[in-house]
Amino acid sequence: SRDEWWMEMVTACVANVYKVAGSLWFNASPIRKT
Repeated sequence: SRDEWWMEMVTACVANVYKVAGSLWFNASPIRKT
């Protein structure tokens, strides 16, 4: 269908945002190793 290309784009974008935000939050937060 026509929507597939943007669904892929949105999925890739969301995955990228999650990865970047996750690494930023991880780097900003104190790392606790138990």
